[in-house]
Amino acid sequence: MSAILFPHTSLPGEILKKLCEFFRPITICQPWFMTPPISSDEDIEAGSIRIVNPPDSMKPENAFDNLLTDYQRWTDLNSGRHYADIVRMDRPDDPGEDSTWGIRQMLGRMIRPDAPVEKNNILKYHLILHMAREIEIQRYEADKIRRELGRGRALLEGSIENADNIDNLLGDLPGFDSKSGLDESNLKRITEAWCALFVGQLTQGGILVTTSLDVLDYICEAWEKMNPEKDNVDNSMIRFDIPCVGQDRYGEIGELLVSFGDDPDKKIAALEELAGEFRPSEGKETSGRIIGITVKYLNSPAGEEAFKKDAFLNTLQGKTIILVQGLCSEE
Repeated sequence: MSAILFPHTSLPGEILKKLCEFFRPITICQPWFMTPPISSDEDIEAGSIRIVNPPDSMKPENAFDNLLTDYQRWTDLNSGRHYADIVRMDRPDDPGEDSTWGIRQMLGRMIRPDAPVEKNNILKYHLILHMAREIEIQRYEADKIRRELGRGRALLEGSIENADNIDNLLGDLPGFDSKSGLDESNLKRITEAWCALFVGQLTQGGILVTTSLDVLDYICEAWEKMNPEKDNVDNSMIRFDIPCVGQDRYGEIGELLVSFGDDPDKKIAALEELAGEFRPSEGKETSGRIIGITVKYLNSPAGEEAFKKDAFLNTLQGKTIILVQGLCSEE
């Protein structure tokens, strides 16, 4: 079974390369007109990444490419605006927000009142995922700068006032605020767009892989709301840390992870046993980079009304979402 990147449509090459040591192949779902996530010079083994697009019936008209060009031009001229503002551009509670007025006009020229609702939604979903990718690119660039500033902290001291507070140094730069900008409203729209375009890729027991704690928290909270009477102890979730142990061991862990949905209880026991091998002995600390893995099985919520509010979440039922952290070499 192939693990599927969720709801990311792209990630930096070094992170994809590391993910491929756990999951091979890994499927990346991309909306139409999006640049592939890897270039020919990326050192990633052939066949490790599988890229899929929505069905041809969900491909926007060629004019969508022009909308993306206009959008990029608009963001260049409005660099002080956050990309997350654009993701929620169609929110009914803020139809007149100035920060997105220009991009709303562009979208309005492509959405036809006489067109089927499904066709207009497809256009909206594509645009949301393209914008979500820009948010991620921006976040990774900001994180990279923070790490570089952290390594050069000694050089900064004495030359920049309050050099210890690196986030404040970046706070005044457009797009480099300390938070990702993905609040619950944004995450809901991105997840809904992804599920709508790529539902055909989801199979029973499917494996969804994310590198975003925000995404995992959003999904877990959504499931908790649909299971309000469930015990606080969650037997369908496990978290453990892995030191740098080599690609063979990563592959062994990956095999357990991709088959997690077949028997969650049994797989949790196996993962707990495996994680025990990596725990440092008492009094000793693990040196080097640590990769954190959190696994959550999305069981069936109680009651038929569970998905009434957010029907798109029904497509995730019976799937396993895996958060992998600590993949950047500088972390």
